[in-house]
Amino acid sequence: MRRKLLSLALALALCLSLLPATALAAENDPPDWYFLFAIFKNVDADGKDKEGKAMHAKYAMTQEEIDFIRENAQQFEEFMSEVGVMRAHVDVVEIDASVTELADYSGGSWLSAKAAAPLLKGRVDLDKYDHVFCVVSLNTPTTYLGLTGAAFENGTGHSCINLRNREYCQNTLRVTEKNFPPSLYVHEFLHFMDALSNKWGEDFDIHLIGDRFYAPSQDVWKTCYTDAIRNRVKGDKETGTGVPSVAWQYPPHVLRTMTELTIPTGVTGLGNRAFLNCAALRKVTISSTVADIGYGAFIYCTGLTEAVMLPGVARLDGWVFGRCTALTKVTIPASVTSIGECAFYNTALTDVYYGGTEAQWKAIQVGEHNEALTKANIHYSSTGTTAQPSGTAVAAPTNDRLTVDGKAAEPTVYKIDGSNYFKIRDVAALLSGTEKQFAVGYDNTTKSATATTGQGYNKQAGDLAGAAAGGSQTAAVSNDSIYVDGEKIDAQVYKIGGSNYFKLRDLGKALNFYVGWSKEQGMFIETDKPYSE
Repeated sequence: MRRKLLSLALALALCLSLLPATALAAENDPPDWYFLFAIFKNVDADGKDKEGKAMHAKYAMTQEEIDFIRENAQQFEEFMSEVGVMRAHVDVVEIDASVTELADYSGGSWLSAKAAAPLLKGRVDLDKYDHVFCVVSLNTPTTYLGLTGAAFENGTGHSCINLRNREYCQNTLRVTEKNFPPSLYVHEFLHFMDALSNKWGEDFDIHLIGDRFYAPSQDVWKTCYTDAIRNRVKGDKETGTGVPSVAWQYPPHVLRTMTELTIPTGVTGLGNRAFLNCAALRKVTISSTVADIGYGAFIYCTGLTEAVMLPGVARLDGWVFGRCTALTKVTIPASVTSIGECAFYNTALTDVYYGGTEAQWKAIQVGEHNEALTKANIHYSSTGTTAQPSGTAVAAPTNDRLTVDGKAAEPTVYKIDGSNYFKIRDVAALLSGTEKQFAVGYDNTTKSATATTGQGYNKQAGDLAGAAAGGSQTAAVSNDSIYVDGEKIDAQVYKIGGSNYFKLRDLGKALNFYVGWSKEQGMFIETDKPYSE
């Protein structure tokens, strides 16, 4: 059964209100996503039916409907975790207060985020959640089962689910959805993820994808939705291929609290109003693969003080940094050819570090109302004082869990572009004494690190020191060669503070130990098993 969504106007509203590679790039270390199933048990509100006729919805949910919703919540959590892009955490709350206000929609009234927010206030902390399903029974036919529209003011996603009444829930939904019970919720959540994908300059259309490339058959769109989540739909330019992996790494609760943002390499554009109102953000670094920065991408980021654009960025649309009232310093590469109107309106710019000459600067097409930019101190042929140099990345410390043969471990771990990187000596210390133990050495002559399997490792000062202190660090792509038992291995390696850091799965593959992840354990190593993909 397919679901009709909102009009284009509401879809656009969702994109505006957020204003907050491989498809499975996050699989090794899936991020945490937090969901709320809010059960609104009582409705007593004026509204319209599917034909636009006025009606009054008055209904109290039965326990059977509530139990059905709770079952769906658990099934949704299990599916989203199993598909491999996240660790899903689902809470359920029952709201006794009556819904007394419904929003209009052409296919029948619905519970909007604006109407739901006051009823949730005092019961839940919306800042904790990334997406909220507001489940109601309006006891009247509507053309939709689920609607996803404008998010909550804080950027948390919102979907309204209308179960209609006990009879429809028990006699229709339990039958049509039995082969994939969370289908309705996954479908609506994918509409929200389409909006988040726009943030990173990409989009997809789950309806077109389903119509052109899939049939519901007996899995109730499970295959279609799974492929879209994993970004592996064999789609086209019009349909898209699914959710880009970067979108999973930045759920709304992260966007609300992050103070530094480095746009990952591989992202080619930033959508309109992508990071609107991210008030906690202090610094942004935009990678060289980003060609265009969309309209108002960072508008109203009132805490932003520094923006660094790396060579490759070509165009800044209007209002990109508009009303970023604390912005004092910006690095602009010589690759920029145009800057839109009001791109730096109402900022506090004092210094602009420009990568080209004065003549090149004067050749840039600069739109109106950019006096803050043109009156700032321009430093020509400069990459700035804090621009991220080529061949480096921002490494953020993390305390994500790791166990080895069931025992908790305390390695030093950094997150780089959404993936966790481990110090090779920490891994050697953790595996010492097991059948997968290996010794670590370094050859200064050849500038190569070595790992010798079967040999023990003597723990050194600084090994297994736990979560790193001191905030984010600069990680340089390591020029060191890495050899395992004399054979050079191919792996992405970064050097942080003089130590080489690897992805755990790269080490597992090279040294043949098993690396896994589960919702209960987080990341784990099992030394009695061989490596497997």
